[in-house]
Amino acid sequence: MIQLVLQTHAEIVELVLRFWGRGFVPQYHNMSDPDLRRAVNGYLPDDSQLWPVDEIVNMQPEFFSRLDATHLRKTGYQERFKLFLGAYVVWALSPMVSTYLTNSMLADMNRLSTADDYRFSK
Repeated sequence: MIQLVLQTHAEIVELVLRFWGRGFVPQYHNMSDPDLRRAVNGYLPDDSQLWPVDEIVNMQPEFFSRLDATHLRKTGYQERFKLFLGAYVVWALSPMVSTYLTNSMLADMNRLSTADDYRFSK
């Protein structure tokens, strides 16, 4: 089954390259940037911390290249973006990482009663 998944992924990448170009092929990035790692880990419990060898998948490399060129190269934007990205990663992955983290986040938003629906939707 894994072989079929890999084959399907390779076929999709080939189609994307053929019709849309390299900028749309997902890329793996490690967590070697200490600011990004600190921004993400600042929201994660101790048992879920990310390390330099861990990887994230950038689904839109072209978009992030343009974002970097227009905004992230400016010193003031870098730290804010990394904090936003860290919070977003935790928001998106919290149901898979920590029930406590999810409940705390929803309680801060006055939505603790929707915790089960939130975990199900993720």
